[in-house]
Amino acid sequence: MKLQIDSNTTYREIALFFHSMFPYLQLRFFTEPHKAGEGSARADMISTLDASCNVQGIHVYEARAEETAGDLEAWFENALGLYIQVFRKSGDVWLETVTSSDSLTLVELNNRGREREIAIKQDTEPGDYHEQE
Repeated sequence: MKLQIDSNTTYREIALFFHSMFPYLQLRFFTEPHKAGEGSARADMISTLDASCNVQGIHVYEARAEETAGDLEAWFENALGLYIQVFRKSGDVWLETVTSSDSLTLVELNNRGREREIAIKQDTEPGDYHEQE
């Protein structure tokens, strides 16, 4: 699937498109790039997802399973001038991918998120309840 991105595209539209392709991953947008080997500063996170991303020109993003998180982040920065981070679901929280996982493909990261959710669900089966008289 492909998404056309232009000056009117909102951050939310990009995030929802990406999340529909990789349900255990999500994109978060930042006003500044992160330093090499470090995560992005929470204070730099863009919280107004309904705002237009104001990119110059028209670009087409094609979600590719074999693309790495690092390559995706580099494309958004180089092609669109947007700073993103890929987050992976782990139970009830979203973990920012860091340098060690930037070399993993999006499908590998998505699978890790799915496997973690399955493992958590299996570990939380309800106890045996018996009504006593």
